[in-house]
Amino acid sequence: PPRSVKAQTFDAVGAPGKGLTSARFADDVEYREEAQKGGAARSATSKLLVIGFADDIVSRAQFNGAVKFEERGGISASAAEAQYAPANGGALQLLSVDAGGRPRVTNAEIIVEPGQIDVTLQGSTMMAKDDVKTTLRPRKDSKLPGLLKEGEGANVNATTLEYQRAGGKAIYSGTAALCQRQTAIRGATGTLAQDKGSPVARGAPSPTPQPVAGQS
Repeated sequence: PPRSVKAQTFDAVGAPGKGLTSARFADDVEYREEAQKGGAARSATSKLLVIGFADDIVSRAQFNGAVKFEERGGISASAAEAQYAPANGGALQLLSVDAGGRPRVTNAEIIVEPGQIDVTLQGSTMMAKDDVKTTLRPRKDSKLPGLLKEGEGANVNATTLEYQRAGGKAIYSGTAALCQRQTAIRGATGTLAQDKGSPVARGAPSPTPQPVAGQS
């Protein structure tokens, strides 16, 4: 799809017989990608952007410094660093670097704040790791475990997360804890499916309700 980049400074590198191989944009970077068939428009801002080309086609884009990435109608994301590959469904990897802040990805159903996250934009899947903190947004058609109140959001923390937007399916592992108000459900692993009528809270061991620390 057609793409455009705006920045204060620009440098490019090429090679004989290969054309343009890379381009570096710095200061007030604005990246835009028009919607392609079956997809949505995407945009990003950052302090620095390095684009790699293969046969004059964008093969990769590395954003650094206060990165914000958005897919219209899909996700909004921020991170200290992001690596984006337009091919393969639009692979987006968000990283935290030093004190640059943790990645954050949001859509209409969930907010994810991990140490690192890989997002496939086409199909809206996520693989997050390193102290994953999530917030499940309230949905009228969502189904939560019977001990929790439907129509309200909930927080889930775990070591890793596998998320599929289709069906609102989220698989947590590594001491997963689902919390809402004064109730917590804990287990070594857990699966949530928010779609209406879907069973939820699978996992091992069986979750046990516990009061949330610091609350009564």
